[in-house]
Amino acid sequence: MTADLDGTLQLLSGLQPAQAYGKVTKVVGLVAEGRGIKAPLGSVCQLLPGDPNRPVINAEVVGFRDDVMLLMPYGEMRGIRPGSLIRNTSTPPHFPVGQRYLGHAVDAFG
Repeated sequence: MTADLDGTLQLLSGLQPAQAYGKVTKVVGLVAEGRGIKAPLGSVCQLLPGDPNRPVINAEVVGFRDDVMLLMPYGEMRGIRPGSLIRNTSTPPHFPVGQRYLGHAVDAFG
């Protein structure tokens, strides 16, 4: 029984969780609109350009319009177009508070 359990745990530890993807439906100014995945406000998503030579672009969910997710990129959106994939990579950021943070500057990335 233990050998079976150990083998199963070893098999499971090598698996990658399934990821859901959405798609960019529109880009207006600095905001990308997307559908297909549900991500809460403040979540960080990755916009995947169609060109594999271009880097992914991190973007934050800043709002919703009906069932459309509004994303604001942390960088320029070169290569992003309607149909580009969106991958949810995190939940809203969480920063601990306490005495040890007094006097320290903390940016959006920690």
